[in-house]
Amino acid sequence: MRVAVVVDSVKLARERVCKLIEKFDFHVLEAETAEQFFNHMEDYRYNVDIVFMDIQLPDADGFDLIKKLKIKNSSVPVIVVTAQTNRNMFINGIIAGASEYILKPYEDAELESRFVKIIGSTSYSSASGSSEIKPMITMNLDRFLRGEIRKAQKGKIDLSIMLLAFYDTSQPFNLTVDATYIKQSYYIHRQLQQLFWDTDVFLPYGSQTFIGIFPFCDKGQTLHIRRKVLNKCREIKAEKREFKFYDVQMTFSSYPEDGETREQLLDVLIERMTVAMKRDKQVHNKILSKI
Repeated sequence: MRVAVVVDSVKLARERVCKLIEKFDFHVLEAETAEQFFNHMEDYRYNVDIVFMDIQLPDADGFDLIKKLKIKNSSVPVIVVTAQTNRNMFINGIIAGASEYILKPYEDAELESRFVKIIGSTSYSSASGSSEIKPMITMNLDRFLRGEIRKAQKGKIDLSIMLLAFYDTSQPFNLTVDATYIKQSYYIHRQLQQLFWDTDVFLPYGSQTFIGIFPFCDKGQTLHIRRKVLNKCREIKAEKREFKFYDVQMTFSSYPEDGETREQLLDVLIERMTVAMKRDKQVHNKILSKI
């Protein structure tokens, strides 16, 4: 039987996740603290199938727990489930190696969908018969990224990573994610995904952010990707009234020019996004002050 670990200081929150995943024939372990989490990990020699992690724990930072877990077993997928909506939290999740980032409050169907995507489950009909989760391709973002970087290193090929964020420029610009972005995120993802090759990976990460992984793509070719994405976004803004004031920000890092390890490439990627967003914040605040 496969094993899942649910880490949350709130008992009701743990029980909700447990109820959702037990029907997939998982043995579920609960942890209220970091100490309990590592006790479970030691018992199973860090060979569990998936971890659900709330980053707000009474005795530790959840991101630190993820990093320590990844040192022991980098292949374990982690779904962060939290009420923290600061964009820096999404960035910390990427650095730590989380595969998914889900905001509380969430719909049960959303959590199931992300869970099934990672574990590669077959179709499952809920007990009520009201919904069905169709077969999906297994995708552990962190493991996939590590694998693509190893391929690039071994084959001496180019690889580029993209971090894309979208936001409403008509509102005061800040680092807090509005829950209303979630619906728009699904639409934007479907539209932009059509731009890329089958060998490319373009995934939502949180409610405002996407990550793209592009094999055989050097720094020069990222300019072509940027143009395609910007042109598509202009089309969306022209056709969909609700996106009229939306804007996107993209940053890239490329192997081997910007780094040769996962950590180096993510550091460059995130530093560039941080600089870009700070610059946009200053511009948007000046514009809003004149309205």
